[in-house]
Amino acid sequence: RQKRSFEQELEILSSFHHPNIVKLYGYVNTYDSDDIDNNNNNNEDTIRIRNSSNSSSSSSSSSSSFSSSLELEMCLIFELGSLGTVSSHLLDTEKALSFGWDKRIKVALGIAKAINYLHYHDPTKPAFHRDTKSPNVVLMWDYTPKLIDCGLGMLVDDEAKLVGGQT
Repeated sequence: RQKRSFEQELEILSSFHHPNIVKLYGYVNTYDSDDIDNNNNNNEDTIRIRNSSNSSSSSSSSSSSFSSSLELEMCLIFELGSLGTVSSHLLDTEKALSFGWDKRIKVALGIAKAINYLHYHDPTKPAFHRDTKSPNVVLMWDYTPKLIDCGLGMLVDDEAKLVGGQT
């Protein structure tokens, strides 16, 4: 069940391509049985780090061998918001002084564009973030906002479910 959820999250996150949504660069999944080298006689697992920007899951990947005592993990690798979260800029007095209204408006507009994209990028399957708040917005070096935790979102395939409150 956990593996299926991880794969669904990868599929959703890989489908988002917007300047105000954090980029997924890759992932590590030691649960993935396809990545275990069955011919390996010295009892080691092979872990592949795949670049998620390629559409094919069997695309070029680098691999490293680790001891089989490695804990099973699933890890997503995202771009870094070098200035931290919007929340940190609102709550820290020094940061708040340099976070003027011009930057705040830029952030609000960027996040509005990201949410609009989530809702309308695929009209057959709109996505809803469901946890939009200042800790889930990171800032790049130039105060460009990036929405994070989009994997918490939900694809809605039936508008009746959305209207009926079943999401």
